[in-house]
Amino acid sequence: MPNKKNTISYWRLWAIFFSVLLFFPAFSVQAARNVTTDNADFVIREILREHPDIVLQVLREHSEEVLDIAQQGSLKRRHNALSAQWKREQKQPIPQFALHGRPIFGSESAPVTIVGFSDFTCSYCKQAHDLIMELLQTYSGQIRYVMKLFPLNSEGSGGLAAEYYTAASLQDPDKAKALYMMLFAQQNDVLREGKKALDRISREIGLDMRRLSVDMRSRTVREMLDADLADAALANVEGTPHMMINALTVKGALSKELVEEAISMALEATRKK
Repeated sequence: MPNKKNTISYWRLWAIFFSVLLFFPAFSVQAARNVTTDNADFVIREILREHPDIVLQVLREHSEEVLDIAQQGSLKRRHNALSAQWKREQKQPIPQFALHGRPIFGSESAPVTIVGFSDFTCSYCKQAHDLIMELLQTYSGQIRYVMKLFPLNSEGSGGLAAEYYTAASLQDPDKAKALYMMLFAQQNDVLREGKKALDRISREIGLDMRRLSVDMRSRTVREMLDADLADAALANVEGTPHMMINALTVKGALSKELVEEAISMALEATRKK
């Protein structure tokens, strides 16, 4: 059954067509009087078939309303497609990613784990980060979040930030979380200044800079970064942000409502097991 918003849009479109038809010379007053609830659809279709230029006139004069209706339809189709995808994924096993040594945000015993493949220099990843921090409060005790590093430019600031964060996690998980928050909060500085900004932020949160430098060049950090890339391949990650909510896939910066729906479905799946 159509919701109230879709119903309003539907009748708005019909009103637009009727307003144009009533002023269209070929559509006589007598013809208008003959239009009833039962035959309105047929009458309008016939007029549009005989006078297709009416459609163009409507689009020109009411482009914003028509675009709004088209966007609503597109959003509804996307929502339906995601819901169907997540229902299939609910039945699949939860991917076993390498999470050891990665800082965990939220309750470690939470039934739903959100694994986010992200890039500290990606603006959409910052949007996803802001949303995740909000959802950790809303779903306290029910979800936990772990970041997996997937810098789109491993040779640039994104790759360097990934090395700093991974090395910080070996030194002190709590300071690594603080670094995580600061890197997104000062994303523009990281993009503009690179290593200079990363060093400054690391000092501000109290990291041991000498140890950080050693750990960044260590085999352990390299293996952790390689493991993140391997997990990204397992999850078919092509861009960021990309989240796995238990077994449910969330690509791109989706709306809060859609991400919450995925979380609810993941929680529902855990209760059935």
